[in-house]
Amino acid sequence: MSTDLAALYVNDARLALGGQDGLLACSPGFAVAEGSRLLLGQPARQRARINPRHSFNRFWSELNQQPLRRPAGRARHHADLAYFHLQSLLAEADDEAGEYLLAVPPWLDAAALALLLGVTQSMNVNVTGLVASGLLPGLAAAAPGPVTVLEAGLHSVWETSVTVGDSVSLTDRELLLRQGLAGLDDLWVRHIAQCFVRQARFDPLHEAAVEQQLYDALPDGLARLDDAPAGRMELQAGGRTHGVELQRRDLVAAAESVYEPLRQRIAAAEGPVFVDHVLARLPGLMDGLDADIRSFSETDLVRAACAAAADIRSDAAAPAFVTRLPRQTASACPAPAATASAPQDPAPTHLLDESGVARRLSEGLLQGSGPGGPMLTRDGVWALQPAKAPVSLNGGVLSEPAELSCGDVLDCDGRRWTLVHVEA
Repeated sequence: MSTDLAALYVNDARLALGGQDGLLACSPGFAVAEGSRLLLGQPARQRARINPRHSFNRFWSELNQQPLRRPAGRARHHADLAYFHLQSLLAEADDEAGEYLLAVPPWLDAAALALLLGVTQSMNVNVTGLVASGLLPGLAAAAPGPVTVLEAGLHSVWETSVTVGDSVSLTDRELLLRQGLAGLDDLWVRHIAQCFVRQARFDPLHEAAVEQQLYDALPDGLARLDDAPAGRMELQAGGRTHGVELQRRDLVAAAESVYEPLRQRIAAAEGPVFVDHVLARLPGLMDGLDADIRSFSETDLVRAACAAAADIRSDAAAPAFVTRLPRQTASACPAPAATASAPQDPAPTHLLDESGVARRLSEGLLQGSGPGGPMLTRDGVWALQPAKAPVSLNGGVLSEPAELSCGDVLDCDGRRWTLVHVEA
């Protein structure tokens, strides 16, 4: 696939590449070394608990050239891992954009940013502009005044303060939590493991493969509790099925140390609060908050960056870091959803396979999945039904019908599809 312009959101929780038509590829910042082979992105995430001593997930948040303590294939340091991950992402997207804009989260400091530009230059990636990612949601704010943006990475949560006036300007960035989405997953896994011990007399953390299974099942388990008081989770081990009933209120209570600082900051904010959609979907986080909360996705950010490209571009040899954009730029930028609990991206229309071939969702059965493969149905929204062939949705094992949205990734029978929206 070839595009004139693409934007890269450099968030280690999901490195995202896309343009004004939506996402091309999205990949979590994980790497696992298995002998001479280096797994990257989602495949690495699905092996991280099986091979923890050779697992890496801080190479974006701590981008540097300090020698690795443990071998990682050909990688010598975090910058090498970032290079290989970005290379993998571009290959997955099959993208050959003429120019790239980088949307940079607040946890990348000036030294890391300089190193990132060195990585892209060594790959012959033509970066023509840099912009603070926290500035982009503010472009959708209609009224002048203060705007608060919350972004979550794997290892931290940050607040960006933006002022909307004659221009949209970044005024401050502050670290809210040194615990990010990876730490929150660890917290919930420990809680769920205790539930298994109490209810099923089974410890899922005793064996690495089962622990990995629990981490893989966590996204779907949390999604089921988004608006339900309870949900069941099952794990396979020793030829048996072990199940527990999870209570939403207990998971919320287990995350209180993470939730409370975020809830306090949201409640105290003046003006609209734009919240990373991953945070917005966490069970119970937004409950009872009386604030103008809006969610944004990585799709929103890459589209906004591309829409504002004329004001972000600078010297390709030494791009300037943009922290202020003209107010008129906002009219060209898509508005994030005005609800924190249900981000509204355009509905997916096509499945994009790894070769770049798009297939209409209305054709139903995923091509090549074989008899009993996953069937796509529609009842207001597209939903993926469980099938005889194992299906992975965004890295989690699919055990019941699940709604699909743009950017979702499906894996089945060794093939991968990405849900995209194509204008008629």
